[in-house]
Amino acid sequence: MLHMSMGWGWLLLVFVRTGGEWLICDMYRGESLFELDPSYQVKVEEGVCREGSNLSGVSGVCSWEDAEGVVGIGSVANSSLAPAPLPEVHQLPPAEDNGSIAELIRTRTLDFVHLKFNQESGSLLPLVLKGRLKHGRHFTFKSAAGDVAITLVTTSVEGSFADNKHPYAAHGPWLHILVEDDFLETLINDLADLTQINKAVLPKRYDWKDKNLAISIVSDKDT
Repeated sequence: MLHMSMGWGWLLLVFVRTGGEWLICDMYRGESLFELDPSYQVKVEEGVCREGSNLSGVSGVCSWEDAEGVVGIGSVANSSLAPAPLPEVHQLPPAEDNGSIAELIRTRTLDFVHLKFNQESGSLLPLVLKGRLKHGRHFTFKSAAGDVAITLVTTSVEGSFADNKHPYAAHGPWLHILVEDDFLETLINDLADLTQINKAVLPKRYDWKDKNLAISIVSDKDT
């Protein structure tokens, strides 16, 4: 149902049992909208892909690591996805004179990145790519249990600390990944099966060696 919050919550108005025009909840309803009419799952996905989404991020289960295994972790098992207070792309933490703090927040570029998501977070990637990045917008996965954040941006997004020369850059635990247009199409095609991730055997890993990027979908017990 989180897919509906990506700008398509008006579909709850369709059925009286999901709220109707007055959005009055039926406390005895056990089915979701998609269970009442499975065709609306397709309508939501098509609408998000066609018109984009206003949802710029969620909190969830995610982590990342670089080639040396330095990890940005912020995952907890069994956390539910929910819209979260997220940093704006252009808002970097202010630098401090204190050496230890300055070292912590110094931006560093990365040659390789491995992203890890649990099943629930990973299932959103196809819609993120088609509903946000395809429309020139950014999207952030914010850890539900810590400061780690993974922000995906395109070349049209201003304020990112990743650029064409350094597409992977981290500012403390906040990782930016710049996805260029040609690679975006590759990701959309290669990750299309994540819409059916509930049927996959986990862990499931995707590698793009020419881009020095890997994405793994893991079970909750492995996050």
